[in-house]
Amino acid sequence: MMAPSKPQRTASIKRESEAIKCNQSSPREIAANRLHDKQSLEPPVNSDSLDS
Repeated sequence: MMAPSKPQRTASIKRESEAIKCNQSSPREIAANRLHDKQSLEPPVNSDSLDS
């Protein structure tokens, strides 16, 4: 039980440090990071779903 939870914990710590880095970045950088996150989350082909 202990083994699978460990990678998740390190991942969340990594996420936290990234968030802290974002807070120290300029608003423009944060916006660029948010845009990049959106692009990586959303599927690249959106035009098909918009048309239908």
